[in-house]
Amino acid sequence: LAAAAAAAGVPAVLSCGIWPGASALMAAEAVERLGEPCDEVVLSFHTAGTGGAGPTIVSATFLLLCTEAAVYDDGELVLKEPWIERRVVDFGPGVGEKECYLLDNPDVPTVAEALGVRSASSRFGTAPSFWNNLFGAMKLLPKRLLADRAAMQGLAVFSMPIIRTV
Repeated sequence: LAAAAAAAGVPAVLSCGIWPGASALMAAEAVERLGEPCDEVVLSFHTAGTGGAGPTIVSATFLLLCTEAAVYDDGELVLKEPWIERRVVDFGPGVGEKECYLLDNPDVPTVAEALGVRSASSRFGTAPSFWNNLFGAMKLLPKRLLADRAAMQGLAVFSMPIIRTV
């Protein structure tokens, strides 16, 4: 798509939410502030429950559980199984250390290519932490079911009262 837009001489702005979208801009700002070359960018996200986004973020996460995560590893694009490579990330005072798992994010190739970093990946986690375990267990479902948008939206809507209670 980028090549087609460039050939047509028109700008193309894609993925303009916080994730993806603004996170790439935040990564660019961080790399610029370093003032020196950066070899790796790891985008890490944490939310409590749905973070106020409702069933949409839950459904999107379900769908991403059957999508390989695009990762740049030493300059090479590699597709990896989602929701692996648990890392504990320190989100600073008020949030603290939280576990995050590999998950696809279109900002990863954008960050790697635009900022010239050799390694880039994206991780996501939620609280309470047992939801992370549930997401991991959901990967046992058939990929055909996990990729069914209507089914995952229905499961997300069904899950909302449980998520809000916890």
